[in-house]
Amino acid sequence: MDSQLKIDRDYIEAEIRNSGIYSGDEYDSLMKLLENTSDSDLSLKLWRIDDAFQDRISELGSDMVSELLDKLGEKDE
Repeated sequence: MDSQLKIDRDYIEAEIRNSGIYSGDEYDSLMKLLENTSDSDLSLKLWRIDDAFQDRISELGSDMVSELLDKLGEKDE
């Protein structure tokens, strides 16, 4: 399951202003870029995974590390 997080244009504009760039080519360029950026491009995809899936991934990672350590131990003998 996924959802979207919309980044507010007013927030981005305020951050541009707070950056200390109040005028000039750089300010104009940033504001034009913001103006020309679509709402979908300002949205972030957030992926949600359930706890069981996360636990299984952790278990698989642990198994892989254990197997790797075992193989490294066999090599040293």
